[in-house]
Amino acid sequence: MKSRLTILTLSVLACSLLATSAALSADSDKWENLFDGKTLSGFVQRNGKAKYDVADGAIVGTTVLNTSNSFLCTEKMYADFILELELFADPGINSGIQIRSHSYPNYNNGRVHGYQVEIDTSDRAWSGGIYDEARRGWLNDLKDNPRARKAFKNGQWNKYRIEAIQNRIRTWVNGVPAADLTDDMTAKGFIALQVHASDKAGQNIKWRNIRIIDLTGPSKPHFKALILDGQNNHDWKGTTPPLKALLEDTGIFTVDVATSPPSGQPMDSYRPDFKKYDVIVSNYNGDQWPEQTKKEFVEYMKNGGGLVVYHAADNAFGDWPEYNEMIGIGGWGGRNEKSGPMVRWKDGKVAFDNSPGAGGTHGPQHEFQIINRDRHHPITAGLPEKWMHASDELYSKLRGPAKNMHVLSTAYAAPDKGGTGEHEPMLFTIRYGKGRIFHTAIGHAAEQLKSVGFIVTFQRGAEWAAAGRVTQVEVPADMSTADRVSLRTVTAAMYREIADYDFGKSRKTLAAIEEQIRNTDPAGFPAIEKRLLEALNAPNASFAAKQYVCHLLRRVGSAASVPSLEKMLADKELSHMARLALQHMDSPEAADALRNALDTLPADLKIGVVGSLGQRADDKAVPQIAKLLSSSEKDLAAAAVTALGRIGTTQAAKALDNARIPDSLRDLKDNSHLMCADKMLAAGDEKDAAKIYREIAAPKNSTILRIAAYNGLARAEKEKAVPTVLALLKDSDIRLQQAAGKLIVDMPGGETTKAFAKQLASLKGNAQIVLLAALEARADKAAAPYVADLAENAEPDVKLAAVRALAVLADRRNVELLAKLTAEKGDLAKAAADSLTRATGPGLTKALLDIAKGSADADVRVNVIRILIDRREDQALPVMLTTARDKDSSVRQASFKALGTLASQKEVPVMVAALLDASSSADKAAIGRAISAVFARIAAPDPAAVIAALDKAGSENRPQWQTCSLSSRKTATPSNAPSHSGATSA
Repeated sequence: MKSRLTILTLSVLACSLLATSAALSADSDKWENLFDGKTLSGFVQRNGKAKYDVADGAIVGTTVLNTSNSFLCTEKMYADFILELELFADPGINSGIQIRSHSYPNYNNGRVHGYQVEIDTSDRAWSGGIYDEARRGWLNDLKDNPRARKAFKNGQWNKYRIEAIQNRIRTWVNGVPAADLTDDMTAKGFIALQVHASDKAGQNIKWRNIRIIDLTGPSKPHFKALILDGQNNHDWKGTTPPLKALLEDTGIFTVDVATSPPSGQPMDSYRPDFKKYDVIVSNYNGDQWPEQTKKEFVEYMKNGGGLVVYHAADNAFGDWPEYNEMIGIGGWGGRNEKSGPMVRWKDGKVAFDNSPGAGGTHGPQHEFQIINRDRHHPITAGLPEKWMHASDELYSKLRGPAKNMHVLSTAYAAPDKGGTGEHEPMLFTIRYGKGRIFHTAIGHAAEQLKSVGFIVTFQRGAEWAAAGRVTQVEVPADMSTADRVSLRTVTAAMYREIADYDFGKSRKTLAAIEEQIRNTDPAGFPAIEKRLLEALNAPNASFAAKQYVCHLLRRVGSAASVPSLEKMLADKELSHMARLALQHMDSPEAADALRNALDTLPADLKIGVVGSLGQRADDKAVPQIAKLLSSSEKDLAAAAVTALGRIGTTQAAKALDNARIPDSLRDLKDNSHLMCADKMLAAGDEKDAAKIYREIAAPKNSTILRIAAYNGLARAEKEKAVPTVLALLKDSDIRLQQAAGKLIVDMPGGETTKAFAKQLASLKGNAQIVLLAALEARADKAAAPYVADLAENAEPDVKLAAVRALAVLADRRNVELLAKLTAEKGDLAKAAADSLTRATGPGLTKALLDIAKGSADADVRVNVIRILIDRREDQALPVMLTTARDKDSSVRQASFKALGTLASQKEVPVMVAALLDASSSADKAAIGRAISAVFARIAAPDPAAVIAALDKAGSENRPQWQTCSLSSRKTATPSNAPSHSGATSA
């Protein structure tokens, strides 16, 4: 009998090996290159800052100092595969090839970790061994494999082969078998080329001929799941549908439901065919099953079945020993210390509590934090160490056999929430025979099933129970965090409802989906895109539904959407919505689809596609679009002209140059030519852009078009465009003159200012006025001498414009001229005074003061003093105290007014002295008003100087002093201050 079993076993093994060989042979033509030999497309660098380049058809990694390990990672994830490559390593360098690896923001700050196939140039010679990077260390070294240790050749190219199939990883170096590892920690991840941290810069490792056979294929594996329900003290009718939907949402499960008879009814008929399924999900807590059903379930589990124990299912069958061993621990159902210990987490490890008492309790529902205790298990890998769960029952005091139980996550049962003060197990696994069990104690009702933490662990846990591995390695963008509960309110069922949508129907579901998209990080878009495409491709999808999906794909769509949308381009009803979705996608595949459609679509549909390619600025489409310029369909030709302008490359501009365009499209062509030039200029192609601008600026074209062309020319040629813009200023068309003025304002460079300013004298009339306004707007004082010349010698209108420009451009050299012009009449005098009031610059105030105290005509000096008042020049006070004694009465009067405006308390004594010396009544009155004005501006004036002068004043001066004193008292003396005897006698 034993012999027959041995023969049978060997036969099965042989068949298995033959099947594997046949499969690999069939896949031999499925090699795909991971590296194109030219670029690093498809790779992304993580962690360290080593240099990765491409040279001679190889990826070259170069060590740099002061950096951590560096990894060049594939963008794509791989589960089962065969990888081959060749590598060359400098002596002394350490490196490796990562497989099924990950970089999670929530784990070690994104540290790359996972299986690494070693590249070892040292005497240890473990090349081909398997190391667990940043996780567990060596898993399969080559200590006991001397042949493999001799396989790697230093100073030569070496060929590696890596097979990762299911839980087995094997390696070969130059055809010699090296490592052979069976491990189930990680089933899927990226491939990466490592450059190890080094204390020596400039060492190289090279990889070439990198190719892979992806044995997983594009479609995900499918598992059959069975949900058991029908009786429960919880709402099984409310939870089974979302549990089913969550499994189906993964795309790897098909789900059936086995509902038991109601409580108290005969159970004889309840005999689910367990062996048909990869995993059983128990949502059952009720009457005992028939003995035969129990027996079949135990056999199913012992022989390798999968089980997910969901929340209250751990309350069931308290007196069924095998079931209690399967679930590890449970509550209620008569459980007590005889059922086994309570399981807790203490001091970083599992602790058993054998205290007597009933099993199972919980406080009121509340939000609580889940803490992942095993962060490397496939169910919890990459998830935050801590994450908040929705308001739920926190199960405590669960007890049972706890055999072969592995705790993944716990939650603290806070005493103020009716808890035990212990860290209670929430997520854990159990091994029963060959079977695998995932037990989740959370998820009381449908509302709790919206918690993203529950969703992720439930979906991963079900896959692990079904297959012993997890391929759902991505961490969703909306995952709960340590301090925030994340709920997923949009279900897969809601996405399926899109197909039935029609105009006029309720948009409630659509609004929820739109809200989800608005609140989702772009990293979460692929999952949404998948659901949208399912709705788009549903057989019953309405026109309105397809339109709606295309609208959303503009935002979340990627290359994955292109095949579905490309098929729609030929449909007259759907073409426009499909192309608009493709138009907005940041995906080269979308552009490829639009270009492909140009060769097959009828003219009316081509118009839209041409427009979309133009909006995408797709330079690759230029040759195809150029052919359409001569189309007899006028609208299509017009669309082609516009599209080439929007593409705007040199190639597009040449296509427009070479095309024969009917006169009706001439203006459109010129406009597109301008668009090309603008884009070429923005891209740095100034020479070719300028050539186009000059062609369009020709007199044969419309004024508006010429203005636009000159604008571009000025930006392209900068200082070199000065003669061209000057020619515009001299043009008889006032619109071109004004356009020239605007161009001058924006043209860069100090030399540009001088170049234009020098031409002022050569221009006439309005051209001079336009240039003066432009120079004023440039605010570059380098133009001042040339503008001043016109202010002195030009015709009246130009002279006035020049004077006004000097308000911004003037410096100290122009002060005398402007001061002289203030004595003119009308607008010119006002403009000169305004310019001097507004002008700024070093030495300008001094120049004004020199005129005020100098020998100029009195009316000029008076005007300058008034300007000093308007400028609030405190520096003028010493001069004003001097000019207050000037021989000219008008100068003295202006000076007195200036002192009244500018002086402070400290100037009052000098003003008093001047007043004592005043000989005319007009001067006396003016200085009295000035002193009164000073006191009126001072918060707490001291009238002592005035009062003292009042005592000394003669009878002929007393009326002015009395007026001054009374004014000063009125403005400055407190009501309770003692009266001065002199003032009283007065």
